[in-house]
Amino acid sequence: MFDWLPNFALKPSSFVAAILTVGMLANVACDARSEPTKAGANNNGSAQDSQPNIIIFIADDLGMGDLSYLGGQPQTPNIDSLAAAGIRLSNFHAFPVCSPSRAALLTGRSPLRNGLAWSPLPPWSEDGLTAKEPTLATRLAAVNYRTALIGKWHLGHTTAAQHPNQNGFQHFYGCLNGAIDYWTHQSRSGGLDWQRNGTSVASAEYATDLIATEAVGLIDGHDFEQPLFLVVSFTAPHSPLQAPKPSLQQYIGIPDPARRTYCAMVTQMDTAVGQVLKAVNLHQQAQNTVVLFLSDNGGARDQGAVNQPFRAGKGSVFEGGLKVPAVIHWPEKFSHGAEISAFTTILDIFPTLLAVAGSSDHTSDGRNLLPTLLGEPKALLQNKPTPFVAVNSTRAQFALFDDGYKLVRRVNQSDGAVKEWLYHLNVDPDEKKNLLLAQPERALAMRQLLESWLKLDPTGPTLDHAPPPKESQPANWSPPKDWALR
Repeated sequence: MFDWLPNFALKPSSFVAAILTVGMLANVACDARSEPTKAGANNNGSAQDSQPNIIIFIADDLGMGDLSYLGGQPQTPNIDSLAAAGIRLSNFHAFPVCSPSRAALLTGRSPLRNGLAWSPLPPWSEDGLTAKEPTLATRLAAVNYRTALIGKWHLGHTTAAQHPNQNGFQHFYGCLNGAIDYWTHQSRSGGLDWQRNGTSVASAEYATDLIATEAVGLIDGHDFEQPLFLVVSFTAPHSPLQAPKPSLQQYIGIPDPARRTYCAMVTQMDTAVGQVLKAVNLHQQAQNTVVLFLSDNGGARDQGAVNQPFRAGKGSVFEGGLKVPAVIHWPEKFSHGAEISAFTTILDIFPTLLAVAGSSDHTSDGRNLLPTLLGEPKALLQNKPTPFVAVNSTRAQFALFDDGYKLVRRVNQSDGAVKEWLYHLNVDPDEKKNLLLAQPERALAMRQLLESWLKLDPTGPTLDHAPPPKESQPANWSPPKDWALR
C-alpha cells in the first residue's frame, strides 16, 4: 500500500493525543523516540551537503480530528505513514483562515505586516502579495531551486503582479481563488479559475486528482541535478463538498451527508499525497527530500469537519481554529517516529526551510526549527510572541500566545463591546478556565503586547475597534469569465 516509502525501519509509535505545551518558551519539550542523524548540519543548523528537495503539502480546512493517525474517522494511510516515519509537530498553529496562513508560510512574516491578516481574500478583493516581498519560492530560486506551486494560491488575483509566477514560482498550475467547483473549476462567484502559467485549462476531472497528476508529471520531468521546491496546495477538503463516487462509497455508513462527503474528500487527498510521494521514490529521491504536511487552519464545522478535542473551528482564534496537523519528514537527517510538543507556528516554516537549503534568513517573524529537528531540544529558546488574528462579519477576534499563556480578545462590530479570556494552555488545552480575573497583571502585559502588534497594520482594527467586514460583495462587482486573463 505504501510503496512510496523509502527503505528504512520504522520505529513503533502509538499516536496518543499530545499534551499541549504552548508558549514561546524557555523550556522546550522534544520527545524523540530515536536519536536523530546530525550529519550534514553546521552549528547554525543549516545544510552543509547537497541541497535536498522540498515538498510542502497543504490541506485546506482540515480539522485536528480528521486524520486517522490522530484518531479521526477519515482513512489517511499515506499521511499516517509520513507521521509514523517523520517528526510530528503536535503543537503547531496556523492562522484561523486561508490567506493569512498562506501569506505567513510563504513570507515568514506576520500577515499584519502586509495587510492580509484579517480575512480570506474574497473574489472582489484587490489585496494580495506582490513581488516587493520575497517569498520562500523567490529565496529558494535564488539558491538554485526549481520552484513550482500546484493547486490553490489565494494570495491575490486582481493583477498579474499578485500571481504565483510573479512571486517566485517558475511553474504554476491550479486556481487563484479560495473556493472552486471540483469538477467545473468555476470560482465560487463565477468564472473559470484553472490555469497553467497564465493560460486557462479546461477539464472535467476532479480537482484533487488533477493536482496529483500535475505534480507527478512535474516530478517525472524534472532533472534532479537541480533541487526541487514543490508546493502541493490542495483545495480539499474546503467547500463545496464534492467527492468522487468510489471515495463516497467508503463512507456510505455515515448518515450525515456533509460528514460523509468531507471524509471522502480527505481520503481522496490522502491518495493524492501517496501518488506524489511514490513518484519521488521512483526517482530515488525519497531519502534526500524534505516533506512537510500541514493544514492552513482548523476545519469548518458546518462543512463536516471535526476539531475535537479543541474548541471551535475555522475562523476562530480558539484552539480549534488555530491548532492544525503538521508533520515533517526527512529520512536522511531527521528522527523516525519523533514528536515535538513545543509551541510552533506556520511562521517558523520559512526560516526553517531556508536553513535546510543552506540559505540565511534575517527577516522572518518565525524561528528556525532545524536545530531542534536535528535533535537539539534547547535550540528553541527565543521567546518571541506570535499573534493570531481573525475577523468575521460581526466581530474582530485577537489572540496572543506568550510563555504558555494565551490572551483572547473579541470586539463586537455593532456595539464595540469587548470580551476577554486568559488561558494557561499548558494545563488547560481545552480553554475552559478563564484566568482573566485571577491574573490581571499578566493579562495587562499581554494586552499591551497585543496592541503593539496590531499597530503594524494601521488600516486594521485596534484593541477597541473592529474593521468593517470584507465578506460582502460590492453591488457593482462581477467576476471575470476567465480568471487567468486578469
